[in-house]
Amino acid sequence: GAAIIGLAMGALTGVAMTRWGLCFNRGVRRAFLEGRPRVLRAFAIAVGVQLLALPLLVALGVGPLERSTAAGGIALLPVAQLAGGLAFGAGMALAGGCVTGILWKAGGGTLALAVAIAGFAAGELLIRGPGENVPSSLAEASRPGTGGLPELLGAGYAPVALVLGVVLLAGLLRRGLRGLLPGV
Repeated sequence: GAAIIGLAMGALTGVAMTRWGLCFNRGVRRAFLEGRPRVLRAFAIAVGVQLLALPLLVALGVGPLERSTAAGGIALLPVAQLAGGLAFGAGMALAGGCVTGILWKAGGGTLALAVAIAGFAAGELLIRGPGENVPSSLAEASRPGTGGLPELLGAGYAPVALVLGVVLLAGLLRRGLRGLLPGV
């Protein structure tokens, strides 16, 4: 049952990503260099929708989400998250796109895809060899209950997620519906 649902959702996501060219790298590039924020708006709308959907999934008893939110959610580690985001962004720039974009570009035979696959392989080899302790130490540092946003605000996960989701979507949709369908 779960495998069929996962396969169907993966196929729908693949169709949507291909249809609307959803690549975060592309979205940032188009928004800032070309003044065309549609793809970036779609990603922001997706975040808002997820902020509204995740509390519902937790209420329905989806195990991993329920356990994470009960323990305080993912830790808020701004320095680590900023450093990780910058490293990920540099990797996207070098590879010519993010994983999502690279997957939909694969049919085009781009050289950047080969570079990205080599990078993924090198990263996998590193964590299976000299860097084998890195994933467990990162997981320990970001374990639930170590200072997530709901914990810092003194509120539960659901109210914080719902308020942030409503505020984000209201702000985005107030300026128009561009990017709504791919974001959802």
